[in-house]
Amino acid sequence: MRALIITTRVTLIALLAVAAVASATAASVSTATAASLAPVSIQATVTQGFSGVWQASGAISDSGSFARTDVHLTGSFFNSPTVGAFQAVFAFSGSQGTFNVRDELVASTSGVNGNWQIVSGTDAYDGISGHGTSSFDFSTSTVTFTGVISKSG
Repeated sequence: MRALIITTRVTLIALLAVAAVASATAASVSTATAASLAPVSIQATVTQGFSGVWQASGAISDSGSFARTDVHLTGSFFNSPTVGAFQAVFAFSGSQGTFNVRDELVASTSGVNGNWQIVSGTDAYDGISGHGTSSFDFSTSTVTFTGVISKSG
């Protein structure tokens, strides 16, 4: 009986060792790779209503047209005399494809500033992700999106 217990323990230890090696091997041959982050700057100038033209530099080198496709105004936007939060979604179309950006903004006496993230893309922008800060310049009607992007795959 004692020999059976010892044999069972040795077998369990051997199985655990094999499982650990198999797990480490599987992790080392994974085909998924983390995409590196690269800086980007996108300037979107409003030319009519809530649409206009854009150009980008850095990790994106493209230009084209954009339109605000959705906006959600929070209660603070209507009820506060000095500050209001809202969300906007922008669709960018360029020569290399399209991508959509969701921007969470705060309008205050010091301007309109926010935090953006890319939510989807097509063609060359398929699999793209990114985030950063945004600001609106009233004198030029330009939203500047500054941050980083990466592309999986």
